[in-house]
Amino acid sequence: MQSKDKKILSTAIISLFIISMLSIFATVPLAFASPATLTLSPTSGPSGTIVTITGSGFTPYTYYRVYFDTNGNSAWNYGEPYKSVYVGSAGTFTTTLTIPSVPYGTYYIRADVYPYTAPAIASAQFIVYTIWDKLLDIKKEILAIEDKLDEGGSFYKFVNDWFETTLSAITNATKAILTAISDLKTQLEDKLDYIIAKLIAKPDFKGTFSGSYTEDSAFNPPNNTIAVNAVSGSGSGTINTTGVYFTFEGYLVSDWGHYSALNKGALVTGRFNITIINGDQIHIKIEGIQREVWNEGYTGINHLTGTYTIITGTGEYKGATGSGTIVADINTSDKTFSGSFDGIIKY
Repeated sequence: MQSKDKKILSTAIISLFIISMLSIFATVPLAFASPATLTLSPTSGPSGTIVTITGSGFTPYTYYRVYFDTNGNSAWNYGEPYKSVYVGSAGTFTTTLTIPSVPYGTYYIRADVYPYTAPAIASAQFIVYTIWDKLLDIKKEILAIEDKLDEGGSFYKFVNDWFETTLSAITNATKAILTAISDLKTQLEDKLDYIIAKLIAKPDFKGTFSGSYTEDSAFNPPNNTIAVNAVSGSGSGTINTTGVYFTFEGYLVSDWGHYSALNKGALVTGRFNITIINGDQIHIKIEGIQREVWNEGYTGINHLTGTYTIITGTGEYKGATGSGTIVADINTSDKTFSGSFDGIIKY
């Protein structure tokens, strides 16, 4: 075969290959990520309405803040109500928000990630109204009747317009009353579900913790004297399998003479401030005795046994009370600790 014929055959084969590849790619649809969207139920109502928010098309395995944009600046500001949600593999979530006390008007519920600046990732419109606003609309329609009288139209036209306007006013008033009754029913049902859930919920309040601490001075006073050491620290743990982080501050008080002779150890008193992942907090007071553990010589490990009392809380834990036991191993060499607690919580 001559060189010229070989070139023609090679060109034809390459052309057929390119055409076949293009036909394959032409049959493959391009995939575009769906935009994140919010769906509200209901989409309007008075202040105090509990709105169910459903999100779809969001980035999986990400925390989002869903908030009511009170001032309309498309960014979350301190004081605006919000819920923190975690989006799973499907890219969807469902949560609720209670509409705050705001004037009549159009607002937006938005979803965004930190630092929550404008523009938000997704938004949905919500109209805030009251029954009085609906009644004012009826008043405007009645005034429209008076305007038609002033126009001097025919008696038939006046009667016909009056009938239609009055019927519309009655219909609107009926819808407003029914909507208000439905909203009130929904709110009462949600409150009842919340109360029942609290009544039947298990009162267990237990978990684990670990962290590190610092002391304001070395714990080495002269014999037969009382030592007082301020300690503080932070760490993380769980409450009933929910992840938390915390800070604490407190004191170690020891009579050094009794400590050496009777092995009473150091009296511990302090306060844990526990923060849940959604921002709610629990404040706990702890009291106990910390003793050195002797095992073929001093190991640097102290063992703490004591009790805790729930003082107060915020958010879901507002008004909470309860108590239980707490144990911990404290390593005085590297200033670390770990332990567990077990008790009950009441609301």
